[in-house]
Amino acid sequence: AAVTQQAVANVDRHHLDFGACLGASRRQLLWHVTRPAVTPAVVGALRVSVALGWSFATVSELIGGQRGTGKIIQAMAQLQRTADVMAAVLAVAAVAVVVDALIARVGRWTVRWQE
Repeated sequence: AAVTQQAVANVDRHHLDFGACLGASRRQLLWHVTRPAVTPAVVGALRVSVALGWSFATVSELIGGQRGTGKIIQAMAQLQRTADVMAAVLAVAAVAVVVDALIARVGRWTVRWQE
């Protein structure tokens, strides 16, 4: 929410004024000026938030979770099964990379006018 608020605050006032001079309604200004200007920042913040979420979820499972990937990693580490630990870490990393790539692709599609 904070990123969105800051992105909206950073929308160039001249663009809004130009749209208003051309007769755009408030809704049209929001949809055709503000939304496109804010979208890149929101997509970037979403990517960072999801990446941090993966990290926090895995760490919290390692610290005190009863199940989940972190618990599997912890159990395999106690059994000194290094290959299984690495496989679990790589699986989490692969899923995180795929999710990030999907968000990036959707982000590129939503801001395709910038390319």
